[in-house]
Order: sequence, then structure tokens, then C-alpha cells
Amino acid sequence: MNADPSLTHAGVCVGGGRGWMARAWCATPEAADLSWIAEGHRAIARAKAACAAHCPVVDECGAWELAAEGAMTEPGRAGVWGAMSTRERDAAARTRRKQERGEK
Repeated sequence: MNADPSLTHAGVCVGGGRGWMARAWCATPEAADLSWIAEGHRAIARAKAACAAHCPVVDECGAWELAAEGAMTEPGRAGVWGAMSTRERDAAARTRRKQERGEK
């Protein structure tokens, strides 16, 4: 568990002021033992699986993060959001930008 709440996923969700964030599973005490800013394949897989299985706002979370496209550059945005890793979100954002430009 991350000791500094400002560095946890829940710290972002609870402090974010968006209605869906307050309902996010990662903002509950049950999720406190997971590292949402996961490093390593096992930790990322565990966080993604927990998110997909338990979170009632997984779609809103993923859509919000994809719209922001700040996963790698903004503090607090790395890690698992919407049951997707940072790499998966970056790949989805690249694909969306290509589609918007009419590329395949």
C-alpha cells in the first residue's frame, strides 16, 4: 500500500471532485492494499483485474483518462485507470488519433 494518499489512485479519485470518482472502487477501504500506480507485470495485472471485477465506474474512468491523454506526463495519472495500464491507454489514444486523421 502507498503511504502517501496523494500518490495513490484513491487520492486522485477522492480529491478529484468528479461525481463518478467518489463511486470508484479504488477510493474504498477495500482497495487500499492495491497499488494503482503499479510497476511490474504482476502488480499491473492484479490492479487491472480488481478494477474490472469490482469497479462500478470502470467505463467512466477509462473514458476520462483516454480523453485527457495525459497518462505519462501528468502527476497522478500513471498507473491503472479504467482497467487499462498506462501503455494500453497510450496505445488506444494513438489509435484514436490515427482514426481521427483517417489513417489505418
